[in-house]
Amino acid sequence: MSTTSFPALPLVGGFLTQQVLRTIPEGKYKTKSNPQIAPFFNQELTHDDKHTEIIDTAKYRYSFMHNLCLEMLQLGFHMAFRELFKLVEEEKKAALSEDSFRKTDDTPIEEHQEKLSYLKEMLISAEISKRQGRSESVYNSQLSLAQFFTEHQDFRLADHFFTACHNTSRQVLGDGRRKEAEANCYLGNSAERRKDFASAREYYEEFYSLTTKKTWKIDNGTLLHKHACDCLQRVYIQLSELLPVDQEEDVLNHLHKAHEIAKAGGDAIEIGKVGYLIGTKYDFYGKQKEAVEYHTEYLELCESFNDEVGMGKACQALAYANQRQGKLEEAVKNLKKFLQMSERSGDNDSRRAACSDLGWLYKSMGKYEQSSNYYKRAFELSKKTSNLQIINASSCEYAIALAHGLLTGEVEAITRNSKTSLESLLSWKSNRVQNFSGDQRTYSMFQTEQLQEDKEDIFEESNDVETCSDNEAFGNSERNDISVSDNLEKNETEVF
Repeated sequence: MSTTSFPALPLVGGFLTQQVLRTIPEGKYKTKSNPQIAPFFNQELTHDDKHTEIIDTAKYRYSFMHNLCLEMLQLGFHMAFRELFKLVEEEKKAALSEDSFRKTDDTPIEEHQEKLSYLKEMLISAEISKRQGRSESVYNSQLSLAQFFTEHQDFRLADHFFTACHNTSRQVLGDGRRKEAEANCYLGNSAERRKDFASAREYYEEFYSLTTKKTWKIDNGTLLHKHACDCLQRVYIQLSELLPVDQEEDVLNHLHKAHEIAKAGGDAIEIGKVGYLIGTKYDFYGKQKEAVEYHTEYLELCESFNDEVGMGKACQALAYANQRQGKLEEAVKNLKKFLQMSERSGDNDSRRAACSDLGWLYKSMGKYEQSSNYYKRAFELSKKTSNLQIINASSCEYAIALAHGLLTGEVEAITRNSKTSLESLLSWKSNRVQNFSGDQRTYSMFQTEQLQEDKEDIFEESNDVETCSDNEAFGNSERNDISVSDNLEKNETEVF
C-alpha cells in the first residue's frame, strides 16, 4: 500500500501529530468562499484505489466534527485545529454550568455543520494571515467569526472572538489605532448586553479616548467619535439609574458626566435630554432651583427645534418644580402650556396627564370647580383608551373633586345653624337637591333648589293652563248640546 503524501508545508505539530497524520484517512473539503485558503482545501492527495475506498468509507463512519478536525490536521493547520477543539471543550463545560450564554440555538457546536464549516474556514484564514505577519487580516477573520455568532445568538463564542479581536487589534500598525478603538466598542456592547455596566464604561471610555479628534466614520457616515459619545453617555445614565437613590452625589456625578459627553458629541437634542434627566433628579432631591435651570434649558432647546413633545415635557417638569417651590400660579401657567402642546401634537395620553395635573393643582388651591372641570376632561380622554385601570383612576379623581366642591358648601351650611341652612341640608339628604353651589355646569348631576322651584312653577302653570282649557272645552260641549236639542225640537214642530 502506498503512503499518503501531504502538502509541502513547514513542520506541523510534534512527533505524535506526524504519526497520526500518516495513519488517519483523508477527507476532502472544497471551498470557494475564501480565495486565500482555497488552494489548501482544493489540492488533491495522491493515493491508490484501495486507499480511496477506505477514505470514502471513513467519511460515513465518523462524525462531521471528526472528519473536519482530521482535514485540518492533514492540511497542516494545527493552530486552527487546537482552537476549534478548545472551543468545543469549553462549550461542553459551559453547558454543564447554569451560566450559559446560548439563548435560542440549543444545538451543540460539534453537531452544527454550518458553524463548524465557517469556524474551520475562518480559523484557517486567520492562521495563514498570522504566519504571513498580516495582523489586520487576522483581525478581520476574528471579527467575521464574532459577528457570525452574534447573528446566531451564540454569545459565548461571539464574546470569545470579540476578545480575540481586541488582543489582535493592538498588533495592527498603520491605522492610527482605529481597529483597537472598534474592538473596545465591540467589547463594550457585549458587556452592556450582559448588563455589566461597570466593564462597559471602561471599554467605552477607552473607545472615546481613542476616537477623540479623529475623523473616522462608520458606514452610515456618522463620526466614530460621535458614536463613542452616544455609547458612553448611555452607560453613564444606566449607572446612575442602578445606584441607590440615597447616593445623591454619585447619581448626580454620573448624570453630569453624561451631560459633558453629550456636549462633546455636539448633538443639541441629546444635550437637552440629559439636561432634562438632571433637572428631574434635582427636583427629586428637593433642589428646585437647579431643577428649574436645567428644565428651562431643555425647554429652550426644544423651542429652537420646534419639538412640541419635548416642550410639553419641559413645561410639565417646570410645573412640578414650581409647585414644590410654592409658585402655584407659575405652575398653572406651565401646565396650561403643556396642555396646549399636547393638543397640538394630538397625544391623548399627554392631554389626559395635563388635565389631571391641572385638576390636582386647582384642588390643592381650593378651586374645586376648576378642578372638577379639568378632571372631567381627563376622565373623558381616559375613556378613549382600553386601559381599565386608567379609566377607574380618572373617574375616582373626578368624583373626589366634585365631592370636595359640594363639601365646602355643606360644611358652611352646618356651621351657620339657621333655618335656611337646615332646609338646604334636608333637601340634600332627602332629594339630593343642593344649594351649596350655583355652578350648574360643573354640578349638572345635582339640581339646585332654585332650579327645582322653577321647574315646579313651570309645572303648576302648565297644570293651570290645562285646567282652563278643559273648562273651556266642557262649556263648548254644553253649548253644542243645547243647540243640537233646540234644532231637534224645531224640526219636530215643523213636522207635526
